[in-house]
Amino acid sequence: MPTASAVTSVTSGMWQQIRSQQAQRAADQASQVARALQSQASDARAAAQQAQENARSIEIRANQAQSKADQASLSVRTAETVGQSQSQIAEVYSKLPEIVVPGSTTTQPTSVTTSSTASVGTVIDTTA
Repeated sequence: MPTASAVTSVTSGMWQQIRSQQAQRAADQASQVARALQSQASDARAAAQQAQENARSIEIRANQAQSKADQASLSVRTAETVGQSQSQIAEVYSKLPEIVVPGSTTTQPTSVTTSSTASVGTVIDTTA
């Protein structure tokens, strides 16, 4: 029959083995959790990098849209200026008969130009 010390020795060895197995399982589980967290961190870094690339792309498109808006605004201002110039030219042409007095011998030729560089013409008094 086994002695008490032999039973205690076997039992102690079994408890040692069980504790060792439990510690190994805990270490394995901790390792699995660590790998899962590392994978999540890697995925998060990839998502952040993709988000930065998307942000850069959106910023480029926003700058292009702003450039188009600025160009459209400039076109509107240009059209308004051209319209004002045309109105001023029409006013000058409507006043030309008042400026050129028939029968006057002291009338000097008057050059009429637009806001552009092209010359519209020269008014010459032909009455003599």
